Amino acid sequence: MKANVVIIGGGPAGLYTALSVRNHDVLVVEEHKSIGYPKHCAGIVGEYVAKSVAGLSKRIINASYRRIHFLTPMGRVELDFKKPIAYHVERPLLEEVLASRVESLGHRILRGVRAKPGSLQCVKVRGDCLKFDFLVVAEGAGGLFRGFFSRPIKNYLVGLQVVAKTVGLPEDTIVLIYDENSPEFFLHG
Repeated sequence: MKANVVIIGGGPAGLYTALSVRNHDVLVVEEHKSIGYPKHCAGIVGEYVAKSVAGLSKRIINASYRRIHFLTPMGRVELDFKKPIAYHVERPLLEEVLASRVESLGHRILRGVRAKPGSLQCVKVRGDCLKFDFLVVAEGAGGLFRGFFSRPIKNYLVGLQVVAKTVGLPEDTIVLIYDENSPEFFLHG
């Protein structure tokens, strides 16, 4: 097998990259069977990304935030802005829309296939060597390629997304909770 451009990872980074490539044979390799599932992140993005995805579909952005409240062992900090500074995107829908556009360009997406590092000239896909002219690695935090091309990163910032009904808190507020028992842990809701 061969493709001019092989992109490892069918998340937003990999799919956006595939959309920007023209005049090359592009193959996106995604380990999960369904694009966008399982949902991997909170889906909070800044204004630049929100503006770029808003043109894809109005249904992708489902909330905007003008306030951020930090709850830490040292106290509470509240930031209020005149206009939204963060947005919630429906990430699975975003990825589905991006994948559809990628395929409409004639690019291919292999779903349900985990790529593994092979050499600097090929990656292993279903036991075969997939050769490429250009390789783009857009895999998640636990990916195999980072360790192949560089030193593995041992520490992670562990997060938990919670959707909760609140009383007395405006809907356009993000709350980040830092726990004193685990300084690298945060919650956002």
